Amino acid sequence: MRRDVTFTSQGLACRGWLYVPDELAQGQVAPAIVLAHGFTGVKEAILPDFAKRFLAAGFVTLIFDCCC
Repeated sequence: MRRDVTFTSQGLACRGWLYVPDELAQGQVAPAIVLAHGFTGVKEAILPDFAKRFLAAGFVTLIFDCCC
């Protein structure tokens, strides 16, 4: 399942998508991967393909737009 998330980094609001396996029960932990493009890349470009593959393998995955 994909959820919209917002978090703060050095005073800036960063927005991303958090992918969590549907079978992951509340309170259960799983390995996680964070993906982000550098410079001018955005989360919509290519990263969802990788996130979906990691998700299918049981990883929690966060993709976001860099705010640097």
